Parts: sequence; structure tokens; C-alpha cells
Amino acid sequence: MVAKNAKKKLTNLPLDEVGKVEKSIDDTFQTEKFKGLGFKKVLSVAKLQSVGAFEIKSKKHFNPAMVDYIKRGEGYFDPRKTEFELSQAYKEIYECVKNGGQVLFCSTDREPISNHLKEYGKKLKTFYVCQRWLGGTLTNYKTISKTIKKLNNLCELISTGEIKQYTKKEQSVINKKINKLEKFIGGIKLMNNLPKILITTDAIKEKNAILEAQCINKNIKFRKITIISLANVNASPDLIDYLIPCNTNSSKAQWLVLSALLDAVAEANGEKTLVACKPDEEIKIPSNIGSDNKNKGIVLKNKKETETKLEDVEEEL
Repeated sequence: MVAKNAKKKLTNLPLDEVGKVEKSIDDTFQTEKFKGLGFKKVLSVAKLQSVGAFEIKSKKHFNPAMVDYIKRGEGYFDPRKTEFELSQAYKEIYECVKNGGQVLFCSTDREPISNHLKEYGKKLKTFYVCQRWLGGTLTNYKTISKTIKKLNNLCELISTGEIKQYTKKEQSVINKKINKLEKFIGGIKLMNNLPKILITTDAIKEKNAILEAQCINKNIKFRKITIISLANVNASPDLIDYLIPCNTNSSKAQWLVLSALLDAVAEANGEKTLVACKPDEEIKIPSNIGSDNKNKGIVLKNKKETETKLEDVEEEL
């Protein structure tokens, strides 16, 4: 029986504590140690709090291993953990891209987030999966590279004008094949090898991608795919190299953190960032991005679709 005077745990960082926490984190990032390591604060605590990034709505499927990421004595994610993990992930992506490495982003659960990844990913010329994860994308890369080559050959028919030599019916078939392949592998058609880093927006919803990266790490010598992921209280920290504790039920929080991680690619390429290291008033979250499940916009209609394999796509073609 709970005592009447027992303190009720908060589920989000209180507004009146934001300033105090912000200053504490700012002071840490200003130390010689952090500056020397190249870490910087990517997003403000106030902005993350405003989109519910620290909020924990339910512990129904709570993984005890996630307790280290929760504010001690409270019921929300520790802002310091979120800020520092985000900073480390940002630095890892930046250095990888700066040194010519390939990174792969994966977000297939919410349509507005997936669309944002596709648009920003195309602009940055980085690799992404935003429709659904095809089984074997990493573990059966030899097969998928053949399919990528097939797509590029078909696209070449259009770019060179060679497609005009075909009949209208044949052109229609070719265009349908291109659209089908673009839907699933359009974001990785220029990827010529396995990525150095895999970034996902939800450690549970994108578990198939994470497990494939883990399989590569365990079974292939001298090959390491660093895994970066946003994670809620039901995630498994041991599967992730850089775990960013975050309320993945909030579309606004996902959009904000994903944008920041994509900004690491932008900065490495010498381009302007969208949200990273910018004043809060300059960060504009699109109106079509909801803060909760009301605007979830599920892309995957059922569980069977999450298990789609590359062979299934090729059979349909």
C-alpha cells in the first residue's frame, strides 16, 4: 500500500528546473576536457523539454537495463544523459562523413518522419531507408548490390534517352520496375559498400536493422558498423553503441533529434544545418509533425510487412 504522503514521480522535466539544468550542462560543455574532445551541445534542454523528449509516458514494457538513463528518483529521462549521448553521436557521424565514410539512416515507422528523412537525406546525398527495412539489406549485401545495379541500369536508360527505343508498353513496364525499386532501395542506390554507421529513430521499431548490423559485427572480421539509435524505456542498451534516451512516442522529439543527427552530415559537408547548435527561436518544427500518437502516420500496415525480404520485391518485378 502506497503511503498518502508519498511523492509522486514526475514524468517530464519540470519547467521551473529547465534553466538550472541547462546552466549545469552548459558549464560541463565549456570545460577544457569536453572542448578538447570536440564535444558540443547540439540542442538546448529547453527545446528538448518542449517537445517531450524527456517524458516517459508508460513503463509497461520497461527494460531494467534502461534505469541508468532515467533521472534518479523521478520518472523521466535524465537530460544530461540525453544531451551527452546526442553530442557523442553527432561527433561520431561528423567525423565519419568528414573522413569519407558512409552512414545509413533508417526511419520507417511514422510517415511524416520518414518523409522528412527522405527529403533531407536527398538534399545531403546521404543514404537512408524510409519505406520498410528489407531483410538482408546488410547481411545479404551481395544480393542487394545486384538489385541496386539493376535499378541504376534502368535509370540509365532514362537519363541517356535510350528508353525511347522501346515501345510504349515496354517503357511503361520499365517505369513500373524503377518506381517499385526506388520505393524500397532508392535511398541506398548509390551506396557502394556496407555503411560505417547505422542510425535509427527507434531501437524497437527498427530492431531488424539493428540486429542485422549486430550480425555483421559478430560474424565479419575487421568490419564494424557503429549503431546509433534513439531509445525509449523498452529498448536494449547492449545492442546500441550510442543510445540517445528519448521519448520515441513523440513525433516532434523524433523529428528534432533526427534533424540534429542529419545536421552532422550537413556540417561535415560544409552545408548549413537545420537545427543543430541553433537558437531555439530559429528552430521551426513543421505543423504536420505531431507530438504524440495522434499523428503517428504508420507506414507499416501490419507485422508481416516488416519481414519483407528482397527476394519478395524482385518476384513482384
